Order: sequence, then structure tokens, then C-alpha cells
Amino acid sequence: MNMGTEESAGVRSRARTNVDWLSEPKPQPLRRLLKETAWLLAVGGFTVGLFAASHWLSLSPEHSGDPRDYDRSGGDVWRGDGSLETVLAHYEIALPCHATDVHFHDFESIVGSEGILLLRFDTSRTCFGSFARGTDLSLKEGTSDDWQADDTFNSNDFVGDDARGYGWSFPTSHTLLWGTYTASDAVSVRVVVDRHASSDTVYLVGNYG
Repeated sequence: MNMGTEESAGVRSRARTNVDWLSEPKPQPLRRLLKETAWLLAVGGFTVGLFAASHWLSLSPEHSGDPRDYDRSGGDVWRGDGSLETVLAHYEIALPCHATDVHFHDFESIVGSEGILLLRFDTSRTCFGSFARGTDLSLKEGTSDDWQADDTFNSNDFVGDDARGYGWSFPTSHTLLWGTYTASDAVSVRVVVDRHASSDTVYLVGNYG
């Protein structure tokens, strides 16, 4: 009688052991594999994106040091070799004839989808007229107080810290022209012109993106 009881108890004990083993959390290799695959895909996507961005932008010290650049170090990010020709091609801007005393700086975003170009040059009255007609630039005339008060024209980039640091100034006694044009679907351009006796000083801000 006791032996039967002991055998029954042993069977129940083994059954409980088996049930406990079945109820324990099992390793889930498929879920772990999926997580690892997703992580690898994320890393791969980031690498591809960074490579694509580096195709358009330089993140190394290989900046041309263009003497016409207000900041020859290039800042943190620049386009291609950072030269004036490379930047103007990106913003789809062509300098007018007889452009002299040209200076610029391009503020690029890390992925190259946005940017702001500050560009300044002198040119003859005739050459600027050709530039205005070629870009379909519509101009207003007045003083610096007038154009800064114009609600249809954003003057902030012309009088901000960067522009002032580059020597941009607009005396209230001077007659100024200002206006905008569209260089492409991605680029809009604002222009302020300081008129002199026979020449013009042109200040241009291009917005990409």
C-alpha cells in the first residue's frame, strides 16, 4: 500500500516537473533575429544616407579657402570644394558682366537640403540692368528705411549679425533698389542694390530649400 502511494507521488512529482518545464519562458531566436536584422538595417540605412550626403557635401578639411569667401575656413559644412563657382552653380546664380569685388559665404545644412548664400559684388549700371532683365527681377526704389519696412521683403539676412560682420551696410542717405526673383523651384533670391553715380553695389541673399 505504501509502495503504491510512493509511486503515485513520484508520478505526480514528475508530471509537475514536466509542466513546470513547459511553462518556463523559452528562448525566442526568431524574435531576436528580427530585432538584430532591424538594427542592422537601421545602421545600413544611416550609412547609405551619410554616404549620399557626403556625395554633395564635404565634411573634411579639404576646403578650397577661396579668397572671395568671407569665412575661408568654410565653417562646419560646405558644398564640394567650397569655391564661388561651385556655390553659384548650386544656387543657379550667374554673376553679371564686369562683376568685381565679389565676396560670398554659403551657410549649408548638414544634409545639403537647405542653405543660405550671402553674396556681394560691384557691377556697372548696364550690366546690372542685363542681370535684372535676365532674372525677371522686379525692383522697388527708396531708402534703407523704406525697404526694411517693406512687409513683402524679408530684410533680416541683410542686416543680421553675419551680414554686419561681413561689412554689409545701407546708409539711409543712399537710394536703394530691392526685389526678389526665383532662380529655380528650390532657390529664391532677394536683392538689394546700393546705387552710385555710374555703378551698383549688389547685395544678394539666396535661399535653397
